[in-house]
Order: sequence, then structure tokens, then C-alpha cells
Amino acid sequence: MIKSWKRSLAKALADFRGDGGAAAVEFAVLSPLFIALIFVATLVGIVFMAKSELDYATERVSRLVMTRQVTTAAALQTQLCNYIGGIINCSSLMVNLTSYTSLASMSTSTPTLTYNAGGNVTNTWNTQFGSAGSIMVLQIMYQYPMVSGMMFNLASQANGSDLLISTAVFVNE
Repeated sequence: MIKSWKRSLAKALADFRGDGGAAAVEFAVLSPLFIALIFVATLVGIVFMAKSELDYATERVSRLVMTRQVTTAAALQTQLCNYIGGIINCSSLMVNLTSYTSLASMSTSTPTLTYNAGGNVTNTWNTQFGSAGSIMVLQIMYQYPMVSGMMFNLASQANGSDLLISTAVFVNE
């Protein structure tokens, strides 16, 4: 059994060398593409996992705001950090909580980020907790740092990051 295995391996190596190195050249040409494909697939999977964490934290915190268990910006940040997992840096979250009196005046569009010369966001965010019956829009944003190369660039922001945003719309109790 072992001898047949060794013979098969020896035959495979002889076949690999016996074709003038064409297989080695093909492998050398195609392997970077396969490695890049695996890298991009892994990176996209990690970004989706981070987005899932952000959605979960937004849902949980919006429930706390809706039931008036969280009524200050500091408490909101603390609760967000409690629900965010290890992929997202809690101190880099951008929170925009806005109160509306009617659906006609409500906006859930993605805010346009503005940057300073250092690539940092300079926007000012709302923290309006509203009153009972207020229509609330909670937007939690995070700039996920992206790795890019010569063949691909997955960043959606000017500073080389991808903007992850999670929005919850609810009425205060």
C-alpha cells in the first residue's frame, strides 16, 4: 500500500517536471489571482460580519431610546459599546439621533461625510431624544478600514474606508 502511494507521488512529480515546466509557469501565473480572490472573499465576509454587529447594536439601542431607558448622549454611547463586538472600534462610532414631529419632515438618507486635511470626519451629529410620540431616526455609522491593492479597491470613502451605516426608525413611547 505504501509503495503504491510512493510510486503515485513519484509519477506525479515526474509528470510535473516532464512537461518542460509549463505546469509550473501556469501555476506561477494563476496562483496570485487565486490568492487575491481568497483575500477579497475573506475581506468581504469580515465587512458583512461588522455590518451585522452594527445592525444588532443599532436595534438594541433604538429599543432602549424608544422606551426612554437611555436619555443622554453618554448613556447612548455606553449602551452602544456594550452591544458592539470586537470587530468594530466603539470609540469611532458616529451617532446621529434626530427627532421629527411628522413623517413628511423625516429624513433617513445617508449623511454626506466631510473630512479635514488629516482624513478625519468633521461632521456634527444630532443627539435629540425627543418626547413621547416623537418620530425618531437613529443612524449609527462606522468607517471600516479597508485594505486595497493594485487589482482592487473596496473603499467607498475618500480616506480609504468603507462607510457602514445602520438606521432605525421608531416612535418614542
